[in-house]
Amino acid sequence: MVHTGNAAAILREGPDGEGGLKARQAGLHASCLPFLRERDVAVLGNDGVQDVQPSGFGLDFIRPIHTVGIVALGLWLIDNVALSELAAVCDSRKQWDFFFSMLPWRMVGVTSSIVNPIALF
Repeated sequence: MVHTGNAAAILREGPDGEGGLKARQAGLHASCLPFLRERDVAVLGNDGVQDVQPSGFGLDFIRPIHTVGIVALGLWLIDNVALSELAAVCDSRKQWDFFFSMLPWRMVGVTSSIVNPIALF
């Protein structure tokens, strides 16, 4: 789980006004992909859409974490996770490891699903 604070900032301050491909957003840069691969990360959750925006690659490669992560690494991505409360609990306990469980709804012909993730300490 990657808590950038981006979702909380949008709720607090509103969107940056750009929207779409011009939106500025915290996230992971493409240079993080080897780190994820070396550690065999299977699931990546973020309080945004994973990728830093702008990506630094122009319009040719807008979301490298999505593109390479899903296709080449087989990553399961969980976008827009509400992580502020979890980050606060981790900080108060000074404990950053926990059991994570999530069960997506089974639907035919879709690429995403609403989920109800649970973190247990």
